Amino acid sequence: MTNALEPYLGYLFVTSRRHVASFAELSSDEAAAVGVAISKLSSVLKAEGAEPVYLLGIGHAVPHLHIHLIPRWPDTPKEISWINVPEWEGAKRGNAEAVKIWTNQFRTRLEALGRM
Repeated sequence: MTNALEPYLGYLFVTSRRHVASFAELSSDEAAAVGVAISKLSSVLKAEGAEPVYLLGIGHAVPHLHIHLIPRWPDTPKEISWINVPEWEGAKRGNAEAVKIWTNQFRTRLEALGRM
């Protein structure tokens, strides 16, 4: 059984190395690197079974570019909105040990795609 306070497995953030407030402030090379990171991370989430991976960049509360990658796992009911996927009571969550296992598995798949 999982606890609502445990992390939602697969919820990732992509940020730029250089502090910028929005995507518009990235150089072409930085924007390309962020795009490649999003593509690779999304590919691994899909390989893990996510259907689909939602991408969200808000920048309202924190003035630093960060893109949320939110997987929707197959057992999520259709009536659960994309914004509520992580809060749904049956969401795929894990304790510290489950997060460690999931992260190691994810890292292995990511490394198979090559360096970002």
